[in-house]
Amino acid sequence: MSIASEKHGDILVLRPLGMLDHRKAGELEQRASAAIAAGTSRVVFDLSALEHLSAEGLRVMLSVHKQLAASNGVVTIVTPPAEAGQLLDWTGMSAVISTSPTLEEALAHAA
Repeated sequence: MSIASEKHGDILVLRPLGMLDHRKAGELEQRASAAIAAGTSRVVFDLSALEHLSAEGLRVMLSVHKQLAASNGVVTIVTPPAEAGQLLDWTGMSAVISTSPTLEEALAHAA
């Protein structure tokens, strides 16, 4: 699995590809934390290409949300397909962090 990242203006988009398991969640957290330390206040987790989402991946996104919420920042999630997307609903994560069906909508929400 790899993690693609790109900037859209002042919004950082992090796109994990394949599986976001406990091994890759640390890398995702490091990238997000480094960006926040450098002044990023808007993050979109684009999960549209995700095949598997672990509890550790959920923890990372919630941690980033808490960091940014403390400074009026924004986190938005592009919902993943099928089972991974259901996990966001089952855990209540989609009630805590805004979700969007497309990257375009997530970017509009984060702006």
